[in-house]
Amino acid sequence: MNVTLWASIIAIFLAIFLGWRTKINIGYFGIVFAYLIGTFLLGMRPKAVYALFNTNLFFTLFCVTFFYNFAMENKTLEKVALNILHGFKSHANLLPFVMYFVAALCSLMGAGFFAVMVMLTPLTILMCQKTKMDPLLGCISVFFGGIAGGNMFTCSTGAVIRGLIENAGYAEKATDYTVASFFAILVFGLAAITLYYFLLKGYKVKGASLDFEKPEPYTKEQKTTLSMIVVLFALMLVPYVLSYIIKDSAALKTIQKSLDVAGVSMILAIGCILKKLANEQDAFKKVPWKTIIMLCGVGMLISVASEAGITDALANAVSGTNRVVVPILSALCAAIMSLFSSTTGVVLPTMFPVVPVLAEASGVAPLVFFIFITAASGCAGIFPFSSGGGLILASTADEELKQNLYPRLMKCAVINIVLAMVVVAVVSIIV
Repeated sequence: MNVTLWASIIAIFLAIFLGWRTKINIGYFGIVFAYLIGTFLLGMRPKAVYALFNTNLFFTLFCVTFFYNFAMENKTLEKVALNILHGFKSHANLLPFVMYFVAALCSLMGAGFFAVMVMLTPLTILMCQKTKMDPLLGCISVFFGGIAGGNMFTCSTGAVIRGLIENAGYAEKATDYTVASFFAILVFGLAAITLYYFLLKGYKVKGASLDFEKPEPYTKEQKTTLSMIVVLFALMLVPYVLSYIIKDSAALKTIQKSLDVAGVSMILAIGCILKKLANEQDAFKKVPWKTIIMLCGVGMLISVASEAGITDALANAVSGTNRVVVPILSALCAAIMSLFSSTTGVVLPTMFPVVPVLAEASGVAPLVFFIFITAASGCAGIFPFSSGGGLILASTADEELKQNLYPRLMKCAVINIVLAMVVVAVVSIIV
């Protein structure tokens, strides 16, 4: 390997380490290293390096999160969650499964993983304490639900996944792959929750009920917001489903190509502003600017590394390797990276660009790699030093409970990774 390639590889790991160690946005380091390596080692013009900043991803994430922030600001999604939980107040033994689907639904409706964790974790811990259920089980349920629900392409994380799949060279299949990944991870999360349900003896909570008052009725603003979310889903999903029913429809294909989640989200966001459903400035401020910069900055560095020949080097490294070993190694690498960094901000932008090489070298379908990498990195994120585990600890007000959860979250991360590797191995053998 040449000096430039080694410098690119070192820069990727150095950016991750510096971001974790200094708590400075990894995207900043990505931009700096991309500029230094691109201009001084690869001889690229600075403007060519800057062009690697993914403006399409930036625009999509801004539009989607800006729209959904109105639903967060006027507490529409919180009201949806509370109403569902009230309906199951007499079935406390089903609490982990209820929380899993509530978290998945809220994440699917636009709250996203981080907001779901912040919104539902404290409530879940309180309900677990009331019913004498292990709080860890409730936290795990919200964690997996938040991950699973956010992977649909109508949401921010799903938009990231679809964008990265497009950039990896699968633009025509990006939506199909994202939808398939959503359902696969939804099933994987449910299987994981079922496993923990028996490991942590959630089934022993019998006959208990929650002292849960019925939430206040939806306000006019919340009803309007909810209807707008339904409109977004209908506009994005109905044409997609119809395309499988009505084959070779030119009109339907035109509609599909024209209806983009970013554009539709911005139209609906303007509707929210005109209807005064929430404060526009507050919705704007809560756009996850740090995450967007992280994604685009790391993407710049990965693009420069690709220019340096990292994909060719990877192809040579995995050529001739057993078709089962390659998926396991890729998933394991994603999981280990996720222990100390963000799945959507670091792991996926780093791993997805090399999927074409891995798929060609192993003979395993690209979709399988996209699912494996997303699932493995996501489930490892419950580690205390990662985003999921960190949010659980941050949402735990009881200091004694926090100290109890800390080492157990580490064990959960290990169990999750082992579970993911077993699934990867089995699926790789079958397919």
